[in-house]
Amino acid sequence: MSLNAGHDPDPDEGGGRFPEIRQAGPIGDSAGRSYATRATTPSITELAITSDPGSDNRYVSRDKIEVTVTFSEAVTVTGSPRLTLLLGSPFWIQLGRAARNADFARQPEPRKLVFAYTVAADDSDPDGVSIAADSLSPNGGTIVGSDDTAGRLTHDALAAQPQHLVDTIAPTVLDIFVDGRTLSIGYSEALDMSSLPAASRFRVHVDNAVRSVSDVSVANTAVTLTLATAVLPGEEVDIRYSTPQTGPIRDLAGHSAAGFAFSAHEVVNETRPTVSIAAADDAVYEGTDVEFRLTRNGPVIDSLIVDVESSTGAISSNSRRVPERWRPPLKPATPQLF
Repeated sequence: MSLNAGHDPDPDEGGGRFPEIRQAGPIGDSAGRSYATRATTPSITELAITSDPGSDNRYVSRDKIEVTVTFSEAVTVTGSPRLTLLLGSPFWIQLGRAARNADFARQPEPRKLVFAYTVAADDSDPDGVSIAADSLSPNGGTIVGSDDTAGRLTHDALAAQPQHLVDTIAPTVLDIFVDGRTLSIGYSEALDMSSLPAASRFRVHVDNAVRSVSDVSVANTAVTLTLATAVLPGEEVDIRYSTPQTGPIRDLAGHSAAGFAFSAHEVVNETRPTVSIAAADDAVYEGTDVEFRLTRNGPVIDSLIVDVESSTGAISSNSRRVPERWRPPLKPATPQLF
């Protein structure tokens, strides 16, 4: 990957993307004639993150991020040059990404320099480590070529690398919703679906009465509990979770979520009431009064008596609680015996 492509030649810097040619001084040949040799200025040809974050592509606290900078020719290093890495999230652009300094660590080959940074406990980068353009600094040291020509340290930016994520922070709860028998706990990041806490690690109370948890599942950023019986509209729910030794709620980097306790005003009950109207008896006869019962989530909350017209079977009532288009199945006025 050439990182100098796209730079305009700069006569003061030796031609931009092309190595700078400098006069090295006169030397003579066997005939006594003198001529000048020309030397090149070392320039950066490649910049890449070369450390291994593991199979999950994530660095955790105390891991080392290493970046290899390759020059056009052999270089000699003195002092402690420094390369600045950028950690953060694309959603934080307005606030600025966090700069982290990677110090010169070693020189495995004459043309290659390795810079290293040790991940700190509060570092995070969910979209991948990146490097801004021209982030290599001598930092009081030098990077020179074979004839002590100072190296040219400009380079292009390295975009966020999705194979090099940083995750040192445990997942946190964002919201909790309940709808009937389903209680969903939303977390701040993707979770390890292979790590499942036992149902007994959760304590759910509905209107201060214990409600059993029959199943636990994890998908993406949510933990879902299936309750033994449904929560009704208006009921208050509180929940507690204690972190187990095995099968805890954890993120993809292996950080376990902390235990929690949320009271009723923090758990959103989204269960909607189910309202229905039905005749008290299956048989509806012409010219009779029929009792209809209004129910919500099971219990009868109201009832009304209406007249049934013999000619159309339509309900004749001023009550707005009865659907206007409801037509009960009519039976003959006198039941026939067979």
